[in-house]
Amino acid sequence: MRFNIFVCLVLCLNLSFNLNAQDKRKFKAHTIAFYNVENLFDTINDPDKYDEASPIMEMKFDR
Repeated sequence: MRFNIFVCLVLCLNLSFNLNAQDKRKFKAHTIAFYNVENLFDTINDPDKYDEASPIMEMKFDR
């Protein structure tokens, strides 16, 4: 029982110190690349359906 309390105390102290250390850093997020992986999950080959078209493409072509 004492061991469990000791482990919980150490984990709580470690967590509190780590949370304070992370506040000092400032990060900037940048987008490097984007890839559409939607077709990787298309497991059914339907020859009547054009899988490469997206709803946005269809909206642009209708105008």
